[in-house]
Amino acid sequence: GDVEEDREVNAMDLKSLDANVPVLIYFHGGGLVFKSERADYIHKLLKELKMEENKGSSSSKSLVVVSVGMRLVPENPFPAAIIDCLSAILFVLEQSSSKSIHIAGTSAGGYCAAVTALEMQRKFPVQRL
Repeated sequence: GDVEEDREVNAMDLKSLDANVPVLIYFHGGGLVFKSERADYIHKLLKELKMEENKGSSSSKSLVVVSVGMRLVPENPFPAAIIDCLSAILFVLEQSSSKSIHIAGTSAGGYCAAVTALEMQRKFPVQRL
């Protein structure tokens, strides 16, 4: 099968998802200074894994990958990238019906994923039963 073209995600794309389709929010590396060349490779790899998983399946999508293009330094001082990552997570949470939303990143993107996960936990604590 052909790899679908990359495009910006809008609210309609996320609202039309089946609630059982997981969403992965991916933050690229690059030291918060530039977009890592590996980011495009990793995004493509995730899409290929999704396609491989779907071979022989009636499901057209088993994973939606949302790649976040964050503002970079020095033009946008810290914490601009973190704010962008938090905004992306909130956008997906507000617009998606998915029951399974994950965040990940490589290098500086991994840092952004960790910081945003902690910040989301701080702002929206989960009640334990």
